[in-house]
Amino acid sequence: MAFLGNLPGSSPVMRRSVLGRLVAVCVLSAVLLTSVSAQAATYYATPGDDLDAWVDSLDPGDTLVLTPGTYPSRMSINNKNGDADNWFTVQGSDQGIARILAYGNYYNIIDIRNSSYWRFENFEIDGFDFLSSDAIKCSTSADPDNDYTHHIVIDGLHIHHIDGNGVSTKVATWDFEVRNCYIHDTKNPGAYLGNSDGELPIMNLIFENNFIERTRSYNIQVKHQYERIGVARGDTPGLEFTTWGWLIKDNVFMRSSDPPLDRSRPNFLIDAAPLTGPGSDDLATICGNVVLGNTDPTWGESGFQLSGNLRIYNNIITGIVRSGFSGITLQSHAGNYPRNFEIYNNTFFLLNAPSSSRCLSISGASTAGGLTRVITNNALIRASTAHTAFVGSLPAGTIVANNIVRGTGGGTGFIHISDDLNDIFVNPLETAGSIDLYPLTGSPLIDAGDNAYTALDDFNGTARPYNTIVDVGAYEYDGPDNPGWQLDLAFKGGEPAPIGDLDGDGDVDLDDYNILESQLTGPATLDAFRESYGLVVMEAENYDTKVDGSGAAAGSAWEYFIRGGSIGDGYEQALPSDGVNINAPDIESSSPRLSYKVLFANTGTYYLWIRAWGYDGTEDSLHYGLDGTAISTGFDDAPAVYKAGPHQFEWTSHTGDGARPTIEITTPGLYTVELWMREDGARIDRFLLTTNPSSTSMGDPPESPRHPVLSGDLDQDGDVDLADVGIFFEDLAAES
Repeated sequence: MAFLGNLPGSSPVMRRSVLGRLVAVCVLSAVLLTSVSAQAATYYATPGDDLDAWVDSLDPGDTLVLTPGTYPSRMSINNKNGDADNWFTVQGSDQGIARILAYGNYYNIIDIRNSSYWRFENFEIDGFDFLSSDAIKCSTSADPDNDYTHHIVIDGLHIHHIDGNGVSTKVATWDFEVRNCYIHDTKNPGAYLGNSDGELPIMNLIFENNFIERTRSYNIQVKHQYERIGVARGDTPGLEFTTWGWLIKDNVFMRSSDPPLDRSRPNFLIDAAPLTGPGSDDLATICGNVVLGNTDPTWGESGFQLSGNLRIYNNIITGIVRSGFSGITLQSHAGNYPRNFEIYNNTFFLLNAPSSSRCLSISGASTAGGLTRVITNNALIRASTAHTAFVGSLPAGTIVANNIVRGTGGGTGFIHISDDLNDIFVNPLETAGSIDLYPLTGSPLIDAGDNAYTALDDFNGTARPYNTIVDVGAYEYDGPDNPGWQLDLAFKGGEPAPIGDLDGDGDVDLDDYNILESQLTGPATLDAFRESYGLVVMEAENYDTKVDGSGAAAGSAWEYFIRGGSIGDGYEQALPSDGVNINAPDIESSSPRLSYKVLFANTGTYYLWIRAWGYDGTEDSLHYGLDGTAISTGFDDAPAVYKAGPHQFEWTSHTGDGARPTIEITTPGLYTVELWMREDGARIDRFLLTTNPSSTSMGDPPESPRHPVLSGDLDQDGDVDLADVGIFFEDLAAES
C-alpha cells in the first residue's frame, strides 16, 4: 500500500482517511470471498518456470498469472476441456510485461489439441528472431475428422518475429475469438485460419480490434471450406453446436515492403461458407476495418479478396499501389464464388495507384435467383477522374444505388463527380497519421446516400442519418471536425485512457477517488436504456424483469443460453418447445415476459427490429408491447422471427401479415418495452427500436448505454459498488 503515500496533493490526514477506507474495503472483500467456490484457484508462475508443467496442473476454472519477466518455454495443451462456467485462463500480470520466448527449436509456442474454454490474455509472445513455427496453433492429433478445439479467446497479446503464423487453426475449430492483439513481423500470415485443402474449418470467428502489420504474407486469411464432415458438422454427441459465420471488425491492416515481401497476397482473404451442407448460409460480416496499404508495387495485391456470403460496410481502404488490383475484390477462388453480398457505406481512396488499379471489382458472382446483392452508398475516389474506379459484371437483379465515383466505371447507380479531392475529404493523403477521409463541409458525399440500404451507425459509431438522408462512404458528417480516431498505424481508437481516470486528466489520483466515493451507493438495480438520435439497442439477456408463464402458458419461461452465435453474452429462448401458442386475450396475463426500461428523449414512430431465429414455423413469432399492454394480438400483427433451421440469428422487422411492427412514443420519458412469448422455441439475441423507417440492411450497433451513466461504474454493470473500488485501486497502483 506504499503507493498511497504518493498520491498527488495528499496530506498525512488525507492518506490516513484513504487507508481507513481501503481497510474497510479489504475486510468487506474477505467476507464476500468466503462465498466464492473453492474449486477455482489462481496460481502465479515466475520467469524460468516450465509452463507445460503449469498448464498440465490446471483444473477447469483455474487462472495462471504470468508474473513479469521472460519465460523461455512453451505450452502444450492436450485434452484439457472446461465449460461455459469454468474457463482456463492464462494471463499476464498488470505489474509488468510477461514474455514467452522461443528458444532453440522450431515448434509452436502455444499448441492446443482437443481442448476447449481457454483464455489467453495480456502477455507477449516473441519468436526470438524467427525461431518458432506458429505463436498459437490449434492442431489436429491423430483423427482430423473428429479432433477439435472450441471456445478459445486470445485477447490483448503482442505477437511478433514468428517464422510461421501468428495465430493458426489446423483443426475443426468453433467459437474462436482474437481481440485487441498486435501482430507483426511474421514470415507467414498474421492469422491463418482453416486449412489449404478446404478441410478443418474455422467457424463462429470473431476477429476484432486487432492491429496487424509487416507480415510477409496475408495479414489474415480465412480459408475456403468444402462440405463439412465429422465433428465440424456440429452434431457429434457432446460436441453439438450451431454456426453463424465470421465477424471481422474494427481491425487495422498494413502490408509494406519493410521487411521485404516475397509473395503476392491481399491484406485479408476470406472464402465465406461451404457451398453445400451445414453452414452453407453462414455469413461473413466485415465492418469498420482500415487498410492503410498494400504498398509494394511488385508483391502487393488487393486490400480485401472475398467470396461467399458477405456483408461489407463502414470500411476504409487506401494505399493500394499495384496495377490491376483493387481496394476490394469479389471473385471466385478455390472453388468458391460470390453468392449473397451487401456492399455499402465503404470509402475507397487510391491516390498513388496506377490508372488500372481499381477501388472495387466484382467478377464470377453466382447468377442464381433468390440471392441478395446490394451495392450502395460507397465512395470510390481516384486521384484522377480518368483512372478506373469500378470494374465488374453484376448479376441481374443487383441493387445498385447512390455510389459516388471519382474515376471511370460503373453504370446505373454510380454517380460520377469531378470535384477536387480537397473539396471531398478533410485531408486526402495516404500517409498514416495525417490522412483524414472524413467529409469536408460541403462535400458531395454529404446527404447523398440511399436510406434504404445503409448501416445504423458509421465508422466512428455516429448514428445514421445525422440529417434526414445518410451520407455516402464510411463516415456520417455531423460537424466540420472528424469526431473519431485519426487513421494511423495503431489500434483503431488509439490507446484507451486509464479506466480509473474519472476526471479525464490523464492520470489516476486522489481526485478520481473522491469522484468514485461520491457515487458509491452499493449494488443497485440496472437503470433504463437510453434512446439517442432515434435509436435504442438492447441485448435480450439484459432485461429489467423476467416473468414466467402461467395459466395457458404454465410451465413456459424465457431461459438464458451462452453465446450460440449471439452478439453479446448470450440469448433468451422460450422453453420448453412443446407447441404452446399464446394470443389475446391471454398475452399479458399468461405469457412469459421480458421487460426493458427505456428512457426516450425523442418522440415519434419507432420501428422494431429483432435479431432472432426459430427452427421452423412453430417457433417463429413473438408479441411486443409497451408499459404492460400488448400491441400485437395474434399472428397477423405479431413480429415474425427469422426462420432458419439450426443456422444463425438474423435481423427482421415485419409482422405475420408483412407490415412493420411499431411503437408510438408521444412524449419523452421513461417507458417499459415488453416482449412476450407467442410461440415457444423462439430465440432472441437482441432487438432495437429506430425512428428510421427505411433501413433494410442491418449492421450490429453497440448496445445502448444505461441511464444514468456513472463515471465510477468501472465494470460497467450499472452501479458503483465494491467491485468498482477494487478496480480503481488496481489502476491506481499501476499508475503510481
